[in-house]
Amino acid sequence: MERYYVTTPIYYVNSTPHIRHAYTTIAADILARNRRQRGAETFFLTGIDEHAAKVARVAAEQGLSPQEYADQIAVVWRELPERLSLDPLFCVIAGRSSGSSGRAGKGSCRPVAFMIPSPRGATPAQNG
Repeated sequence: MERYYVTTPIYYVNSTPHIRHAYTTIAADILARNRRQRGAETFFLTGIDEHAAKVARVAAEQGLSPQEYADQIAVVWRELPERLSLDPLFCVIAGRSSGSSGRAGKGSCRPVAFMIPSPRGATPAQNG
């Protein structure tokens, strides 16, 4: 069986999602759905990166710690795939070592350094 891997950029959370984020996520979803329809084992990944100088700068401008800011803004980012009716297998939150996880499509959004593909619906392996 053919295997196919597609990912969006791992977005920085220094602001809310905008049309370019939606466009790239929708484009990746289209590719993933097409490959699934053709019978390929498809892995579609999207996610966010909470660790960046821009995130720290924006947090400071709002009088928040970077973790407080990331906790608030990450909720909006985790909702993006569902709001667009997309179906990523996994959603990663890069760099987070603790805190809550959320849902992304039918996959799960978990704090990880990187993820290993597993069968659809299975719990992803946490690494790092």
